[in-house]
Amino acid sequence: MLASSPDQRRFFGLDISQWPSQWSAAGDLLLRSRALQWLAPVVRVQLTQANGQTSAWDMVQGVAAYPVEGQSARGDQGSELLAIELLPEQVLRRQLVLPQLARADLARAVALEVAAISPFPPERTASAFAARPGPGGDTLSIDVALTSTQEIDKRLEQVSGAAGSTALASSANAEIWVLPGNSTNARETCVPLVFEGYGGAERKRRAARVLGVRIALLALALLLLIAVAVTPTVQATLRAAQAQQAFDQLNIKAKPQLAQREEVVKQTERLQTIAKLAEQQLAPLPVLDMLTKALPDSAWLSNLRQEGAKVTINGIADDAAALVRILGNQPGVAGVRSPSPATRVGNSNKESFSLELTLDPAVYGMLRTGVAP
Repeated sequence: MLASSPDQRRFFGLDISQWPSQWSAAGDLLLRSRALQWLAPVVRVQLTQANGQTSAWDMVQGVAAYPVEGQSARGDQGSELLAIELLPEQVLRRQLVLPQLARADLARAVALEVAAISPFPPERTASAFAARPGPGGDTLSIDVALTSTQEIDKRLEQVSGAAGSTALASSANAEIWVLPGNSTNARETCVPLVFEGYGGAERKRRAARVLGVRIALLALALLLLIAVAVTPTVQATLRAAQAQQAFDQLNIKAKPQLAQREEVVKQTERLQTIAKLAEQQLAPLPVLDMLTKALPDSAWLSNLRQEGAKVTINGIADDAAALVRILGNQPGVAGVRSPSPATRVGNSNKESFSLELTLDPAVYGMLRTGVAP
């Protein structure tokens, strides 16, 4: 079994060979829209009509329009091109009705019809067609013109002979037209039937050159508009970047000062903590002075312990209960209590006591504001 080679013209199931014609048809459709119609180039063509008269026509996308009297020529390309209209007796006419087709498919359909109805040999047959929308909008009315290349040559010789020998070369490069219906009126706009291979390439080349220039200018204008619209945003972004860069540089320069400030803040916090601790810390001398003055001479202390604002004393006295009352009446002393009952010492009248006192740091503290008695 032979392996079938993949079709190089297909890409993911799509026929890429049709893309150029499809893009061309899409471009023609866009140029025919009102928004982009001004982009379509205008080429001036001088037509030698069948009645011998000469008229100038403006060609825009295959549509020929005779300029209004008094209006200047709109041709975008310097000198005029030449076109020659065939005589009515030199042309066979046919009307066709076809469905809506792409330009390439329409040309193939017309070519098949021409091959079927032409009375001339295939190598001598020349044809042209023009399409316009049908009555229902879903069909196309096709005007087809048939003639022999011999008849075209005769017409060229006739026009060249009438114009003189100097116009012979120009007539050889002229387009061959057939105007649809009665289109010789100077005020009419029509779609002429143009025979391929007779001078039409020069008109297409000129139109393509003008169209390319206009599209380039349009693209440049759009780029300029985008640049104008984006410039404020870009400027704001650049300013923000510059401000951030300046801020970073300022941070680098201020880093030593910031470090010093941070150290000062830490030292201040430490001092505040120490100050709070010092406010709660009792000074030994004022406490001893108060106890010495408050306790009677018959009492003495064996132990004194200080924990924050609380002082615990142990000793011997004649009356432990009286000591509680005496110490409770001292300024700055609160919460005098005996954690354990007093006990008699041997056979004497003395009692062993243990008392807890809560002192006011404002009176007995290291940072006291009051004065102990």
